Amino acid sequence: MQGIPAASPAPSSLEHAFSSFLKEVTAGRGVRLRIFVQGKPWPLSPAIQEQLFLIGREAVMNALRHSNATNIEIELQYPHSVMRLSVRDNGCGIDGEAVQKVKDSHGGLCGMRERAENIGARFEIWSRPGSGTEVRVAVPVAVAIAIVQSR
Repeated sequence: MQGIPAASPAPSSLEHAFSSFLKEVTAGRGVRLRIFVQGKPWPLSPAIQEQLFLIGREAVMNALRHSNATNIEIELQYPHSVMRLSVRDNGCGIDGEAVQKVKDSHGGLCGMRERAENIGARFEIWSRPGSGTEVRVAVPVAVAIAIVQSR
């Protein structure tokens, strides 16, 4: 059909998805949210992009709900072999035991970990009470773009 654009349920890139999301959640909160991109972004498979976005969104929402952070940063790195997503905040931090437990009381942490494992990604959380939190996800390039190249 000419003249009717195809529906595009997902943003064209992870950067656009996070940019749109941050615009929605920043209104009136007094929190500085920023996105950094290092390297040249490569096309991610839609399934991997969706899972990375959901992990990052959960990390941002946890920071907004629980950390009293004034700065939240999303960093997307595209080196040659691994795509990395990091979400950092300067909030109150998370108790070390909660970070280490597989079945923790913070359902969001467990959910993020499970999403990462389901896509073959490495998942890490760094935090200390009073020192903020950083959620890191690393996806091998072969996994991140496999579906895109097979089309």
